[in-house]
Amino acid sequence: MFARALLAIATVVALIALPVSAALAAPATATTAVNVRSGPGSSDPVVGSLAAGERVEMGRCTGGWCQITRRGTNGWVYSKYLAVGGGGSRPAPSPQPDVGFCISAGDISFGVNCTPPPTAGRPGFPSPWDRVCFYEHENFRGRSFCARPGEQNAYLSSSWRRTISSIQISGNAKAVVCDHVNFNGWCATVTSDVRRVAPHHNDTIASYRVSRR
Repeated sequence: MFARALLAIATVVALIALPVSAALAAPATATTAVNVRSGPGSSDPVVGSLAAGERVEMGRCTGGWCQITRRGTNGWVYSKYLAVGGGGSRPAPSPQPDVGFCISAGDISFGVNCTPPPTAGRPGFPSPWDRVCFYEHENFRGRSFCARPGEQNAYLSSSWRRTISSIQISGNAKAVVCDHVNFNGWCATVTSDVRRVAPHHNDTIASYRVSRR
């Protein structure tokens, strides 16, 4: 059995060594404000964000996520929020599974790209559609960024602190927003879209945390 396992592993390594044509990057457009993550999963850290209508170069897709390049920055965006081309409504192509192998013989296991499917959407895990987006103008206009359940910012950067004027809720998410850093001062829980933050709290938000409802 051990010899058969070693032969199987050697066969896999030989297959991996064969030349594979890399997918060429294609132009794509963000259909809404969305986070860019360091890896293909909602639990990977946020490394940036795309504004609605922003154009990127889209590379390979895996597990519902597509790799993008924007002004030299690489990251991953959920494919639902990308449209192929210059802003049309045609969504990103359904991702094809990466080439992968899983071999198990007795106590010996070997795998390449042999990972379980994403847990997003299962009970106890946030779905890719659960998020809260913050906008600098009323009615979800202007610059924006989004956060998913489990993410928070106790000290918004100077470019966003006391700038938020509307909040958009998607999926099973909610946000707690405060007008002082470190979640101090006046705080409110937001569970539905706010097209216009109340005048006495408009442009006052300085910290937030997002969770599931």
